[in-house]
Amino acid sequence: MSVVTIAEVKALGRISTSSQDTLLQDLIDSAESFVEEYCDISLTSEEVTESLDGGNYYLRVSRKPMTAVSSVIDTEDDTVLDSDDYKNVSFGLFQADETQWGEGLQRYETTYTGGWSTVPPGLKLAIRQLVLRAYTNFEAQDNRDESDRKVSWQSLWDGSDITAYLEQYSLKPVLD
Repeated sequence: MSVVTIAEVKALGRISTSSQDTLLQDLIDSAESFVEEYCDISLTSEEVTESLDGGNYYLRVSRKPMTAVSSVIDTEDDTVLDSDDYKNVSFGLFQADETQWGEGLQRYETTYTGGWSTVPPGLKLAIRQLVLRAYTNFEAQDNRDESDRKVSWQSLWDGSDITAYLEQYSLKPVLD
């Protein structure tokens, strides 16, 4: 399910025809996938249960931003951790006493809600702008068959105003 609609893209780009709606939807889907991968985030919210490796100062979740934690279980001794024992941040969990988590592969079974329940307006704007730039790129390549036209998402935003939008929502640089 897309978080950006065709109508939103058309309004921003002042596009009045519906003849390119299929192309616009394809570009929206592709742009959203690019943004999720580039920023290391999920644009939709979902409850997830996953096993996380210990031995570090944080447990890093795969679906970000993490917005709520239902449970954390130390599978080594089947202990359910009290919520006062850890702090959750957008990318994972820290112990409240700021010590390392116990060693072990897939030691902590964590159930949490990850991804945006409401995508921030700035992030939606960046996606809409990416789609419009790609659409304009496709229109400029009008003499080629639609299946031969390619989109390089990074070339469409790199060094532009979109960069500022995406960088403020990216969770990749937090720990990498």
